[in-house]
Amino acid sequence: MTTSNAPPGAASADLPDRLNDLISAALAALYDEAQTLVDRYWAQAAQDNAARTPHDRSYLGARARCYADQQTSIQWFRQQVISAADPQTGRRRVFSRYLPKGHGPCYPKHTLAAAAPAWQMETVLGYEAQFARLRRRQAVLVALRRGARQLAAVWAATEADDAC
Repeated sequence: MTTSNAPPGAASADLPDRLNDLISAALAALYDEAQTLVDRYWAQAAQDNAARTPHDRSYLGARARCYADQQTSIQWFRQQVISAADPQTGRRRVFSRYLPKGHGPCYPKHTLAAAAPAWQMETVLGYEAQFARLRRRQAVLVALRRGARQLAAVWAATEADDAC
């Protein structure tokens, strides 16, 4: 057993900082995994749409965003292409309408079914199950980060209050 020359409590004084570092790393890894899944979805959607007529194609998309506080948002949206060209650029315009998720980590099945063609539902539900798993993990990590902040505040308050 090794002993430390540090004063009692000094080794654990940086515990909140170490917890924050671990949680930040886990949130960054979660975003990377979400972006990888979204990229896979887009690749599969492009492959599935390649042989279909424009009327039969899927216009359902997925997006992963990372915000300044390291929270990841994974959203489904439906694209709508306006066939009339923009008079200034001569290009067709694309509008995106994000689907409502509701409460909880999962998008409702009926919401996805209304936006995706029947031939794509199995794929969409498979990806949504993986996205929901990431949303659940993120919720736990965010709660842990909140707890680490509370721990740091309590730690700082008790450091200043050495009297019993």
